[in-house]
Amino acid sequence: MKRIVVLMLAVAALAIPAAQANAASSATPTLSQFKALQKQVKALQAQVKAMQKWVPKSCSASTCFTLPQVSAVAAINYEVSICQQAVIADAFQGTWNVIDQISAATQAGKTYFGVQTPISDTGACAGIKITRTSGIPPTVSVFSSIVSLLTT
Repeated sequence: MKRIVVLMLAVAALAIPAAQANAASSATPTLSQFKALQKQVKALQAQVKAMQKWVPKSCSASTCFTLPQVSAVAAINYEVSICQQAVIADAFQGTWNVIDQISAATQAGKTYFGVQTPISDTGACAGIKITRTSGIPPTVSVFSSIVSLLTT
């Protein structure tokens, strides 16, 4: 047992200087590594030059968007998303209300979902001029309004 421990220590003692020598030699780049890096830099420069051809030299209203324009589009997209989720919730709740009405009439007053509380859209639908409806049964008219808003 002692011989195995001594042998392991000897192997470890020999491995440490070998690893340090390898690490020291790899820290200094060789001529071939330098040439490989130069080749990579030239390839990247060619790619950048090719990509610059796609960027217009001067932006006009028809070729480039300004930050305020991009911000306005993002804001409208955010409002449409909020409104769309609220409208979907309204449709589900309207459907659940119809199910409750049918079950109450046919199953001795039993309801499955109970009273529904509309979720708040924080004014997003009003901001994009969409009127939410809570009519029973639910209709797709409000979805048509959202689709027409997005397609015009």
